[in-house]
Amino acid sequence: FPFYKATDIRKLKNRNVYLGDVILNFYKIDKKNFKKDFNRLWIHGLLHLLGYKHYKDKDYYKMNRIEKLILKKIENN
Repeated sequence: FPFYKATDIRKLKNRNVYLGDVILNFYKIDKKNFKKDFNRLWIHGLLHLLGYKHYKDKDYYKMNRIEKLILKKIENN
């Protein structure tokens, strides 16, 4: 649930900004891969708060690529 419109995020000067809320459905998380799937879902939600959408295939692939990059960094720590 974004607090700002995607177009307004770029205008913000302060880096410590409340972007909104990410809500995860526990029942949508794969229990066999809980940690990885949990991380995948909150990253996806965060990208939506940052203004990413996936209405078109090209947008989906871009968002998916960013999700995988972030997930890879998290898993390597």
